[in-house]
Amino acid sequence: MSLKSRIEEGSRLIGLTRSVTESMLFRLTGMLLFFFLQLVVCRFLGPKAFGDYMFIDISISIIIVFSLLGMDAAVRRVVPQALAEKDDGSALGFILFSYKSITIASIVVSGLILTCFIFNSFKGRESFNEGMFWALLSAPFMVNAFMGSAVLRTFHRIKASMTAIYIVFPLVMIITCSCYYWSNERMSVDAVLFIQLCVAVVISWLIRRSVRRRIKNKLGGVTPRFKPLPWLKRGYFYYTGSVVDVLMRRSDIVILGFMISHLEAGYYAVAALVTSFVAFGLSVTDYVFLPKIRTAHESGKRKVVQSAVNQAARQILAMSLPIIVLLMLGGSWLLSCFGNHFSVAYVPMLLLLAGQAVEATLGLSGNLLTMYNRHAIFNRINGLCLIFQFVLIIILTPYLGMTGAALASTICKIATNIMAFKKVKKLIGIRASVI
Repeated sequence: MSLKSRIEEGSRLIGLTRSVTESMLFRLTGMLLFFFLQLVVCRFLGPKAFGDYMFIDISISIIIVFSLLGMDAAVRRVVPQALAEKDDGSALGFILFSYKSITIASIVVSGLILTCFIFNSFKGRESFNEGMFWALLSAPFMVNAFMGSAVLRTFHRIKASMTAIYIVFPLVMIITCSCYYWSNERMSVDAVLFIQLCVAVVISWLIRRSVRRRIKNKLGGVTPRFKPLPWLKRGYFYYTGSVVDVLMRRSDIVILGFMISHLEAGYYAVAALVTSFVAFGLSVTDYVFLPKIRTAHESGKRKVVQSAVNQAARQILAMSLPIIVLLMLGGSWLLSCFGNHFSVAYVPMLLLLAGQAVEATLGLSGNLLTMYNRHAIFNRINGLCLIFQFVLIIILTPYLGMTGAALASTICKIATNIMAFKKVKKLIGIRASVI
C-alpha cells in the first residue's frame, strides 16, 4: 500500500473527508518545502546576508497581512453565506470588491514604505537596498495570490488554492536559486528577492486565472451587487485579528533586527522556523476539529461539546508532543544544518518550544471564543498581550539579545493562552484542554 493510500485510509478511519486530508497533506508538504527553501537560501547566502534576507522577508509578510484588510478571511464567510441565500450578485460583488480593495491597499502601503526607504537607504548596503526594493514590488502580487487562494478555497478548489503557493512557489524558488548559485558561484540578497518577485508575478497570474475560470463557471452572467460599508466592517473584524496575530508572531524578529543586528535576527528567525513545525497540529484546527465541535455545539448539549473539545485537544497534543521531544533532542543539530554559527540559537529555540507546548495544550481557547461570538474578547486579550510583548522585547533584548526576544515572546504566548482558557471556562463553561 502506498503512503498516500495509508494516509487516506487513516483519515477515513478518524472521519476526515478527502478535502480535509488534501489540505493537511498540502500544508505539511508546503511547510517542509518552505523549510528547505530557507535552508538552501541560507547556505547560499551565508549567515550575515541571510539575516538581511530574513529581515526583509519577515517585514514583507507583515506588509502583506496589513494589505489584505482581512478580506481573505471574510471571503470564506461572506461568499458561502451569499450563495446559500441564492444571492449570487452579492457573492460576485464581494469577490470583485475584495480584489480592488486589497490591490489599492497593497500598492499604497508598499509605495509609502518604498518612498520612506528611498530617503533612508543604507549607505554601503547596495544588496540590502535593492533587495528591499524588489521585495516591496513583489508585495502586491503576493497579496493578490493569497486573496485568490482564499477565493478558490471558498469554491472548494483545495488543490488549485494550495498548489501554487504551497508547492509551486517554494519549488520554483529552490530550483531557480540553485541554478543561479551554480552558474555564478555566489548569491546575494537582491538576487534572491528579484527571483522571488518574478516567481510571485507568475504565481499571482496563475491563481488569478484559476479564479476567473471558476467565477465564469459558477457565477457567469451574474450582475454583481456591491455593499461596500457592511463588507468593510466585516473585513475589519478579521483584519484586526490577523494584524495582531502576525505582529505577535513576527514583530520580535523585526525588533531584534532593528535593536541588535540583522545577523542575530537571522539566527533567531531560524529558531522560530524550526519550532513552527510544532504548530502544525493547531494549524489544522479550522478544517479538521472545529467542524466536529460545531456539530456538537448544535446538539445543545454541553457535555457533548466538552467531550469533542477534549478529544480535539488530545489529538492536537498527540501531533505536537513528538515534534517537541525531537526538537529538544536534535534541535542543535537541525540548527547547525543552516550553518555552524546557527547553533547559538538553541536556547532561544527551547524557550520558543515552551510557548508552543502551552499553545498546543490550550490553543483551542481562541477558536472557541470566536465560535461562540466572543471575538471582541479574544481580540482584546491578543491586543493587550501584544503591547506587553513589545515592552518586554524592548526591555530584555538589549541585555539578553535573541534570548531576551524569545523569552518575551514565550511569556506573552503563555499569558495569551492562559487568559483565553480562563475566559472560555468562565463565559462558556468549557475547559479547552486535554482533560
